[in-house]
Amino acid sequence: MQVSDDKRAGLADAVFSGFFLVFPLISIAGGLGMTLLVSAAGAAGAPWRSVTGAARAAWPFVAALAIAGGYVALSALWAPAFTTQGPRLLGILATGLLFCAGVWSCQRARMRTVALVGVGALATLGLIEALFDLALTRMFPPTTDPIALLRNPGQGVTLLVLTYWAGLGGWLGGGRMHRAIALLLLPVVGWLSLQFVMAANAAAFLAGLCAFALGWVAPRVIIPALGALLAGWILAAPWALPWLLDRLAFLVERSPDSWAIRAVIWRFVSARIAEAPLIGHGLDASRGYADEMATTRGIEHGLVPLHPHNGPLQIWLETGLIGAALASACVIIGTAMAARALKELRLARASACATLAAGAVIANVSFGVWQEWWIAALFTAAALAGAARATS
Repeated sequence: MQVSDDKRAGLADAVFSGFFLVFPLISIAGGLGMTLLVSAAGAAGAPWRSVTGAARAAWPFVAALAIAGGYVALSALWAPAFTTQGPRLLGILATGLLFCAGVWSCQRARMRTVALVGVGALATLGLIEALFDLALTRMFPPTTDPIALLRNPGQGVTLLVLTYWAGLGGWLGGGRMHRAIALLLLPVVGWLSLQFVMAANAAAFLAGLCAFALGWVAPRVIIPALGALLAGWILAAPWALPWLLDRLAFLVERSPDSWAIRAVIWRFVSARIAEAPLIGHGLDASRGYADEMATTRGIEHGLVPLHPHNGPLQIWLETGLIGAALASACVIIGTAMAARALKELRLARASACATLAAGAVIANVSFGVWQEWWIAALFTAAALAGAARATS
């Protein structure tokens, strides 16, 4: 039995070390392969002998996530068109939980070291793209559109920002070399967040920086406070966001075109939410508006280009109040359990705060909430943040 357990532990270390060394290449290519990478690593490296015990230990969050995921998948029954998104969502939620359990079952000091190498490699690839005119992307150009060419490295920087903040607490709490490399990466990640025409990355980096500082000053308070703030925003978004847009109209008028277009999309989606406020329009209903067009500042665009570019609004539009309430419950339970798990680890709590803030910013302005690669990225960040729990 001991030999078998040792072999299993060695396999898990190899699997997750390999993950953190490969994910930079997947990330700089746009991150879409993160779904397969997280799922494969989670299935291969999960501590299967102790999965039941781990699930019992974290049962409130696991149960909340299972109920929420199940309801989202069920909402496909009243969606306007057939979709396979439900089973795919449940799949990435299951394998993502296995991935986190697997990373946390390994020697965490080793995981932190390998993750630092991976994040450093991703930052290096980002620098190559930024300084040498997308040299890597142009080797296999996905499109000839000069703006669309920036999408893949831009999404790579999204993953960089998220994983950097997730790992920072553990690295600063490690040896001198870890601290030195982590601090050297700070200005690099900040500069890269300003590249590739994705303002959301810069906003996420700044939010992470502020949240890290707040988490350091008040480690016991900030994680639950951020969780309550995010949960409340999910519930209030369909009314709070249009209200904010009205009050900040002078800023919207001076914002870049992409943000002005987002304002139009968010107003339209908020109005559609009122048509089915309890259960929503069904999973992937956002895609049903793809043919409805508008013109903003002379630019023709879809009123909902595949998704609303706002996670809370998409949750409300497709799953209604029930979905929003379940999502809020997951946030509250998850942040409460994270705060308890990290206990008195000030740096780890600060890092968790930064990760939560950066992820929340991106989720509110960028990707579709059910996109599997984005969910996989969030699980990667959660696993890395949790790896700071011990020095072993």
